[in-house]
Amino acid sequence: MIDFTQAKDAQLENLFKACEAATFGLEHKDVLDESYRKAGKMDVDRFAMHFSPDNLGIVSVVSDFLLRGRTGQKTINTPRSSSMIGSLVVVLPTSHEGGSLILRDAGKEWSFDSAQAVKSGSTSSAAFVAFFSDVEHEVTTVTSGYRVTLTYNLYLKDAPNTSISVQVSAYDKVESQIKEALAAHLKDPAFLPKGGAFGFGLAHRYPFNPNTTELEDIEEYLKGTDAAIKRACDSLSLTTAIKAVYRDDRYDDAVLLNSFAQIGTDEIEGGIAEYLMGFPGTKVIYNAGKKRPSGRGHFDGHFDMKSRSIPIAWAKPLEKVNGFRSSYIHYGNSASLTYAYGEVCLVALVDSAKERIK
Repeated sequence: MIDFTQAKDAQLENLFKACEAATFGLEHKDVLDESYRKAGKMDVDRFAMHFSPDNLGIVSVVSDFLLRGRTGQKTINTPRSSSMIGSLVVVLPTSHEGGSLILRDAGKEWSFDSAQAVKSGSTSSAAFVAFFSDVEHEVTTVTSGYRVTLTYNLYLKDAPNTSISVQVSAYDKVESQIKEALAAHLKDPAFLPKGGAFGFGLAHRYPFNPNTTELEDIEEYLKGTDAAIKRACDSLSLTTAIKAVYRDDRYDDAVLLNSFAQIGTDEIEGGIAEYLMGFPGTKVIYNAGKKRPSGRGHFDGHFDMKSRSIPIAWAKPLEKVNGFRSSYIHYGNSASLTYAYGEVCLVALVDSAKERIK
């Protein structure tokens, strides 16, 4: 047994020797390269411990922050399931130097200095950090001592009787700023005078399969600023939904669908946008302030553009974070395999100026 508040170097050395060499992820593969990173791992079935992040309230704190504002639907759980959203790293109070955890997301970088964190204050104590699964992360070299961590995968589980509601100043401020900006546009009669929609590219990457995932399921797992945007829209009584945008680069068109289009076995002669207009609820989208598509040309006058198109004000542009592609057979002079490219986004419907400004 090791008491990590007063662990001896010999004990930690023996622990390290009992570990397997740890791999790391590189280009979607597990790679073992000790010249790049030398670390050991021990799977949970090979040790026992008197430590529970649930009993100590750590999972509750992490839930409060990562799931800010969700009420009665989801909470964080550490056992296995199909909905992993992030990681929790608990750093045990062993003396070491180096080994900082570097987090990168959206062009920004943060450093968690575990060596300093475990020795802050008059007594040694464990420290922890949690982050979303799509956040890039790395550990710097440990220059002395032993850095010992417990790493947990974080998953969502159904919790119908649980209410998660806390005050987190960072998210409150973001949500307030978003709501204020959206409200200012809604009060402007010149903004989407005949109605339309706000469009929001998603900042975080979400796991989905265009062949099996329902778009509405993605909405359950919105996190960070994406969740803050949806809450701001909800507070303004805007109807929101996750949509799929398909682009037809051949004709510079884009269409908005309520679900992923299953086109893998279809034989398509014209443009992909024209073909997808045959799906229920599909609309041609165009940038707010621009002229509505006429419906002529490759659409061949088959569609009423007044009812089958919608102007979108992209409050947050698409960034291909949740891009996807679907293959299909295109028939021109000859048959060829080609792809339809798309992006998942959040859309909030906007009433006409006459209806929203009373």
